[in-house]
Amino acid sequence: MMSRISTVDPNTATGDALDKATQERIALAVAESNACQYCVSAHTAIGRRAGLSNEEMLLNRQGASGDAKAAAAVAFARALNENVGEVTTAELEAARAAGLSAAELVEIIAAVALNIYTNIIGKATRLDIDFPKVELLGAPSRRAA
Repeated sequence: MMSRISTVDPNTATGDALDKATQERIALAVAESNACQYCVSAHTAIGRRAGLSNEEMLLNRQGASGDAKAAAAVAFARALNENVGEVTTAELEAARAAGLSAAELVEIIAAVALNIYTNIIGKATRLDIDFPKVELLGAPSRRAA
């Protein structure tokens, strides 16, 4: 798996293993989990351009997908995010059992890291939402005001 790290562009956290729709699914799952309204709004707009339906993007924000392999990618991404990388052996094995390759797993990890970074920037700087505004599903963040 470590050999796959060199195939990921450090500027974009992408390689050639994940399609654009799956990258957006992951971005939506992480942004919602981190309560970043700017990023949820941005990735909803970008997700539409990647061909994702509103229903699919809502599932992604909840850590799921209507597609079995995408569901495994989103679940793994959410576990990475919520546990600061400390996924369980069962979570890793579930991702592999769903057909995610070593290259895909590395790109999911990279995408989660990049999205955490952009979520922090969006929240800390109070970026103005310059996309159609999408409301968060969960409770408002502690500094919403």
